[in-house]
Amino acid sequence: MDQGDATFWAAVIGVGGALIGVAGGAFTGAWAARIGAREQALVNFHEWLRQQQRAAYAEMHTVATETVRLGHVVARLGSSHRASLDESLYKLVRAESTVGMVGPPSLEQLAQDIINAAFRLPISNGAADWDSWAINVSNVLVVFKDEASKVVSTPPALK
Repeated sequence: MDQGDATFWAAVIGVGGALIGVAGGAFTGAWAARIGAREQALVNFHEWLRQQQRAAYAEMHTVATETVRLGHVVARLGSSHRASLDESLYKLVRAESTVGMVGPPSLEQLAQDIINAAFRLPISNGAADWDSWAINVSNVLVVFKDEASKVVSTPPALK
């Protein structure tokens, strides 16, 4: 093999190595970009979900608090205000449904517990019965609020 042949083969090997390096770099770059895009999409989804959870939990809390307030109104002013309480109970069911959609299951169960407590309306119009009802609903609502605070304050783990 003379010097010209050696130079030729060195150039071929060099160009081949460069092409393999470029192709490998392009593949690695594309793979890294795809992984990065997938992770970013996951982060964006988790942020969106947390926003939906915050809104659902806030609505559940607001409507449950309003339901308790209206229960006190019915207890003090009589059943003529019952239609407002019934409307609030309907809103409470809708809010519970939204909490069920955004989860997690522990909060879905607590939202259902609020519904169960709220629909155990007193038979009589005695203030003591309504006060007991309001305390029961409020107690479940406090647990819901505490659990909801934990859920929205804990950053999601990327999977």
